[in-house]
Formats: sequence, structure tokens, C-alpha cells
Amino acid sequence: MSISIELFNGPLSGEFERLSEQVRQNNIVSRIFDRDFSIWSDNPNEILNRLDWLTAPVEMQKKIPEILNFVEEVRRDGIEKALLLGMGGSSLAPEVFATTFGTKPNFIELEILDSTIPESITEKTTYFEPEKTLFVTSTKSGNTVETISLFNFFYQLAVDKLGAKNTGKHFVAITDHDSDLSRLAQKMDFRHTFNNNPNIGGRYSALSHFGLVPAALIGCDIESLLHQAKIESNNTNPAIDLGVFLGAAIAQGRDKMTLIAPPDISPLGVWIEQLIAESTGKDLTGILPINEEPILPINSYGNDRFFVYLRSNDSADVYANNLISAGYPLLKFRLDEIAELAGAMYQWELATAIVGYLMKIHPFNQPDVEDAKARARDLIKHGQTESNSTNTMSSPTERYSKLSDIDNIENINSALERLIAHGNTTRSYVAIQAYLHPSLETQELLKLLRIQLQRVSGSATTIGYGPRYLHSTGQLHKGDAGHGLFLQIIADASSDVEIPNYDTNNTESLSFGTLAKAQAQGDAQILNSKGRYVLQINLGADVIFGLKKIIQVLNKKT
Repeated sequence: MSISIELFNGPLSGEFERLSEQVRQNNIVSRIFDRDFSIWSDNPNEILNRLDWLTAPVEMQKKIPEILNFVEEVRRDGIEKALLLGMGGSSLAPEVFATTFGTKPNFIELEILDSTIPESITEKTTYFEPEKTLFVTSTKSGNTVETISLFNFFYQLAVDKLGAKNTGKHFVAITDHDSDLSRLAQKMDFRHTFNNNPNIGGRYSALSHFGLVPAALIGCDIESLLHQAKIESNNTNPAIDLGVFLGAAIAQGRDKMTLIAPPDISPLGVWIEQLIAESTGKDLTGILPINEEPILPINSYGNDRFFVYLRSNDSADVYANNLISAGYPLLKFRLDEIAELAGAMYQWELATAIVGYLMKIHPFNQPDVEDAKARARDLIKHGQTESNSTNTMSSPTERYSKLSDIDNIENINSALERLIAHGNTTRSYVAIQAYLHPSLETQELLKLLRIQLQRVSGSATTIGYGPRYLHSTGQLHKGDAGHGLFLQIIADASSDVEIPNYDTNNTESLSFGTLAKAQAQGDAQILNSKGRYVLQINLGADVIFGLKKIIQVLNKKT
């Protein structure tokens, strides 16, 4: 079986036909496979060295024996669990595979850690005993600050439990050849280093070592995954229809792609979110993926919306058909079997390359991501990671507000009113940026907060946990047309966690709590410099109490 597309274009029909003809006449798909960089830019920089995802389903076949031999060796040595330390493109595909397929009997249980929040880190220490755990350190560049900090922490934890001589065999690296991590792995005598093809960008790396090694650890048939992807590489029509559908939507001002998915395939939405947001959100344009949005009444959506239904069964057919009947453009992306997940990823990658051409943007770079990283480093260097006192403004335009007095309902009310007032309900979106540990209670309260914000503002809403969103939607937040309003929620850690230093290039002592606050603060300041309105609320030490306070204020508004 192969993936198929059903189109219900509605108001996009004319634009869809026009752009389809444009793609056909200009031989865009064949030129993509021919690696013609001029499709996207006059400059080949970060294009010609980012296109090997096109042949990954074939090239990675050669790597299967190495991967499977490694997994068998790990199982034979009594490893029962794996903790992947990575961000963005290094973590999202493994998360999709682990969540969708689960762990096959007698294989390795896999979890992902992509946070600098102290509570999230200490939680993992209680479950992942070094004696039975493989720590998968995954970063393309080899120097991603979050990943290397997490490595430093868990390496020291393992040394304390196992001794320096026995620690290396509990670590594996996935990185580019000759990266800082590759050299560190050799120095620390890691069990194995998987050197990935450097000509594959992070968010296009699902079918490379970054996705396949974790998939093999949980018992996925990676040969079958690659076979499905290879089939889809020769079945380009779904990608063409999807890419043109996205292009037609953005051409008509519909810049918000709402994903609908049944539970068995919903994890794919998080991966799509990064792929689309980071690839298209630049040059004052972009497609905002709306993922896991609570179901809204049909008539509550504006003309800035279009819909993609990730269909694996008929559980959401009624809602999708109601949207179609109401005249909204909708595309059904149909998977007959969950096993086609890898093929779906390939189709989305190719579609993203096509819509990049139609939008006249470079879909392989992320020009605004480094700004927030640099600002965070600067804040740490100068010891400026704490929020200012209650309700102060860092800009005369009042684009950036900091609220620390969570006990004062009136302060919360006025701050939220300012945030919402800066929006335009026909185009705005409200992004919740939660620098919090995602406990079950916290997640439920954030969902409720999201619902209330949507009701009060009338705008689309998204939610992302910091700092992981910095490697996903963060590029779009800064690079799009500026419709975003940002509610950034931070908290004081009940107990901080120091970051040991095994990176000889960095001699400064740092804690995860300090790093997380610097990342939040740095991102807020960069958003502010781009003209975005940011409200930062510090919940203090009692996260649950603080979230309930905000929800209480919003309830009164509805």
C-alpha cells in the first residue's frame, strides 16, 4: 500500500490549479531530485549541503547491519532502558517512533529528554539507573548547549555509580563526523559513535541515524521503515498535492495549518510542527502549524485557517466532513497502515521543499534561531537571568511585560488585557511558551489555559514547552509576519541542578535552572526586538497554584 491524498480545496481550488501547473511546467520535482539549488535561492549555501535526505532511504540501507549489530550487543550486555539526550531534529523523530510503535518485547525501553528544567532532569534520575541504561547523546552540530549539558550531568551520574572505567560503555553518540561530540565520545571511550551524513539537516534527519538508531533500539523493523520511505520517494504525487495545497493556502492568506489526527498517529503532528514551522517561518512569512488544538465549534474558525487531516482510521471523519461542508479547505493525508509512518515523513519532507519554492523562501536554514541562543549566552555571561520586579516594561512600546506578583489578580488581569489588546483576531495567534516541568497536572492545566485564551482572544493558540520549542516553532515566531502574541510562563525551581563540566571549551560553572531562565529571557528579548508582544509571568515556586490563578482570571473574562 502507499500513501494517498484526498483534496477538498473549496476556496483554494483556483489557486491550487494555478500552482499545480506552475510546479509541473517548471519541472520542480525533478529539479529537486537533481539538486538544483536555484529553485530556492541564487546562493547554494545551506542548500547543496542539506539535500541528502532525498536519498537517505537508499543510502541508509547500507547502515542497517551496523545498527542492528549494535542493538544486539546492547541487549546482550543487559541494557534494558535508553535515555535519548537531544533537541529538535535529534529528538522529535525518535519521540514519534517511540510513542507510536512502543517497545517490542525484549528490546530497549526508550524515553526522550529535551529539557533544561531541573524537575524534568531529576525525574529521569529516579528511573534510569546507569547500570541498566544506555544514554544516547544526539546532536548534529555536536555542541548543542542543552544536549551537551545533559550529557555532562548524566555522565557524572554514571561515573558516581559505575566508576570512570565502566561509564563509557553506557554512552553512544549520534552526530556529524569530526564534531565536538564525536571527539568527546572518543575521549570518553563511548560504546559507539554513529557518524551521520553531514549533508542532512536536522529537521530532515528522521530517516538517518538520528531516527533509525533509536527506532532499532525499541525493536522497530528499520529495514521495513526504509523500504516504505523508498516506495514513497518514487511516489511523488502525494507530496506534490500536499506542497501545492500548502502553497495555495498561504498565497490566499491562510497561514494557519490546523492538524487533525486520531490518537494512533497524533505523535506525527509534533514532528510536522517543527518541519513546517522552521522551514517556512522566515522572511516575514510562514505557515503556523496548529497541533493538538482542542476541538472548536466549526463557525469559530476564521479565514486564516486551513486543515490537514492525518487519517489512519475513520475516528475524525465526521468532524472533517463538517469542516468541508462549511467551506474550509481540507486535505486528507491517508495512511492505510501505521507502518507507513516513515513513508509519510518522506512525503512531508518533499512537500516542504515544494512549498518552499512556491513561497520563494529557503526551506533548509533557520536564520533567527541563533539570535536567541546568543542572547541567552550573553545573559548568562553577565548574570542577568532573573526577571525584573512586578509589571515593568523593557520597551517604551510596551511590547515586553514581566509579571512576578502572581498573587495579585488585578495585575494578572491587566497584563493579560494588554497582551490580547495587541492582537488582531483575524490574523493573530497566541503562543504559550511554558518553561515548566510537564507533569500530568501541569499539562491538564495548560490545556485548560489554552482553551480559555482562545475563547477570550478569539485567536488561534499553540503551546510549546521551553526550551524544546526553540528548536521547533521558535524560528517561525521570529521570522513570520509578526502576528504572534506570546505568553511565556516560567517558574522558580524547587531545587536546582548543577551542570558538571566535561566540555573543555567551557570552563564556566552553570546550573540547569540558570540555563532555563536565560533561554526564556533571551528568547523574550529577541522577540521583543522583532516587534512581538511578550508577556512573561513568573509563577514562583508553586506552579499549580500560579496556573490556577491565571485560569481564574480568564474564566471571569468569559
